Amino acid sequence: MHSILLVEDASFFEKAVMMTLKNIEETDVCVARSYKEAEGLLSSGKVRPSLALVDLTLPDARDGEIVDLVKSHDIPTIVFTSRYAANIRRSVYGKGIMDYIVKDSPSSLDYLGELIQQLRSNPETGVLVIDDSKPARESIIRALRMHRYQTFEAASAVEGQKILEENPQIKLLLLDYVMPGEDGFAFLKALRRKYGRDDLAILGLSGIDDDENRIRFLKYGAN
Repeated sequence: MHSILLVEDASFFEKAVMMTLKNIEETDVCVARSYKEAEGLLSSGKVRPSLALVDLTLPDARDGEIVDLVKSHDIPTIVFTSRYAANIRRSVYGKGIMDYIVKDSPSSLDYLGELIQQLRSNPETGVLVIDDSKPARESIIRALRMHRYQTFEAASAVEGQKILEENPQIKLLLLDYVMPGEDGFAFLKALRRKYGRDDLAILGLSGIDDDENRIRFLKYGAN
């Protein structure tokens, strides 16, 4: 059972979110209407949500403290709020949230429902990151794991090819196409002889800003 902690003090938005979530199979929703309520639920150990959906402004925590609370329990978190400002958005993203959704139209509820559905299926999907830079790989892997993907990493095309062959659940490849001693374009062409676009999506990465390389990579079969 997929369990969600909804922290929302406005009854209108609570009902709207509950209506959105009720159509998602095998989803159990626990509601807290204040910081204190959420803190009590999490501290009791009776609630172990796999996802938190939180408003930033609560009666007893008006400055986004709820994000710190749920993240301290290592819960993947989506912010769903009527407050939008670039500095607020940057601040909460810096705390490692999954997404920041503004309550400004019915489409935001549709987006929320689609996002949660996607998060349910992501664990079945493998993503491989091939990059010779370890810090770059680690940064990308952190973001992918936050969205619950299975993650794999390689420092070279040769290593990546072996991982691909051993893990058929990999459906997305993030490939640095400019690596020392390797030709990312030749590797891409070789991959496309074996994997069609429907079998393996390939996105190119590079620290070099070069339009010609981007065009070549797309022509050789990248998505």
